[in-house]
Amino acid sequence: MKRLYLSRFAHFFYKEIAEGDVALYHSIKMSVIFLDYKTAKDLESTYEGRSFAEFCEIFSNNNLTESRKLIRKMIAAGFLINDKKKDDDLLKSIVFNIPNPYPHILYLMMVDGCNLACRYCFESMNQGNVTCEYKKMPEEIIEKALNRYVDLINANPKLFPKEKTIIFYGGEPLINFPGIVFALEKIKSMQKAGKTPKKLKLILISNGTLINNEQARILKKYKVNVSISLDGNEKQNENRVFSNGIPAFKKIMRGFKICQNLGLNTSISCTISNSNINEVNAVVSEILKNKVYYLGFNILLGETSSEYHRKAANFILDAYNIFKENGVFEDRMHRKIESFCKKRPMLFDCAAAGGNQLVVSPEGSIGICHGFFNERKYFAESVFNSNNPLKNPIWQEWNKRTPFNMKECLNCEAIAVCGGGCLMNAEKVYGSIWKVDESHCEHSLQSLNWLIWDLHKSLLTVADV
Repeated sequence: MKRLYLSRFAHFFYKEIAEGDVALYHSIKMSVIFLDYKTAKDLESTYEGRSFAEFCEIFSNNNLTESRKLIRKMIAAGFLINDKKKDDDLLKSIVFNIPNPYPHILYLMMVDGCNLACRYCFESMNQGNVTCEYKKMPEEIIEKALNRYVDLINANPKLFPKEKTIIFYGGEPLINFPGIVFALEKIKSMQKAGKTPKKLKLILISNGTLINNEQARILKKYKVNVSISLDGNEKQNENRVFSNGIPAFKKIMRGFKICQNLGLNTSISCTISNSNINEVNAVVSEILKNKVYYLGFNILLGETSSEYHRKAANFILDAYNIFKENGVFEDRMHRKIESFCKKRPMLFDCAAAGGNQLVVSPEGSIGICHGFFNERKYFAESVFNSNNPLKNPIWQEWNKRTPFNMKECLNCEAIAVCGGGCLMNAEKVYGSIWKVDESHCEHSLQSLNWLIWDLHKSLLTVADV
């Protein structure tokens, strides 16, 4: 009789409670089966393979009918396979079906500088006073960038109807507000002409210090979503300062309240730093007090410690547990939850990975990642030529950079809810986009553990009803 083998993608999750239920999780198919402690321990010792009948004997604590049912369930879920080659074939199918590069997102880098000098900023470019001479994106470049983007998204009729996103970024994009208005008018005319899909999201990512009532009204008119960088209360925002060291918190809050009071769809971008990492309850309290219902947490980029990674992962989970009871959407955790619930492996955790975005600089060069904007690395194309950037070797390589193509990641239980972290961070800290972004690992591992046991808790709750 043909032997059955435990898949190499089968992972056992044990709760801290001794001899409690054990989760059997398939790291590619994302299937979960909960077993009693003895059955899990017996199964864990069978990597060399057993026949169907032998597995029935192993699970002797169940009756024969239940044992057979369990084994068939594990076969159907991919935990037990009759040929080890099936694991390799499964992995190959994931890699083979990676979608081709397609620009779901366009970043318009409206200016190459910022009026703040935030101490943890990963860009650290031309930070200073708003009166400095920054390079602003002129109307000519804006128009060419939008035309190029429209041409590229229309080139694939199948993907064209899917939601697209145009992001106004910098530096601080409000330094070039006339450019933003010009872009919004062009986008509006393109929408009327059917050159963009009906689902088009416009986002302004700002520090909030420069916005005024008139600008906010204009942004509202064009239905722009505003995301403002805010890390909690005044003390927790101590890293957000002007170039002279003066705290920016009061001006940030003034801008935030202007947007909120005028009815703009206003979210926040919250960076987990040394100033707030030990004060999750205070940060969450500030977010709830300010009636924020959509936000995203940022993990620090650059050289960080394993202790920071652990604390940041705990921070996100602790905050999420409160947010879900208060109707607050946190984007970073949501991506993992969606992947887990839909059993849809997360190939990438950003649009640059996968080759799914364009980033246009003020002078018209086209890059793949806004994290490399300052040095213009990976900005290999231009709005002034007719080349298709998606065919460029850079986009083709980044399209393949997923943990499913990285040997170091294949045995990780969290591979399908990871996405591979930040490629910029992988290169700048570890030497190559193909290196593991270790700052992301702890968050993925802790999130997966939370997802599995949250599912277990839900099943128990249903069973008790």
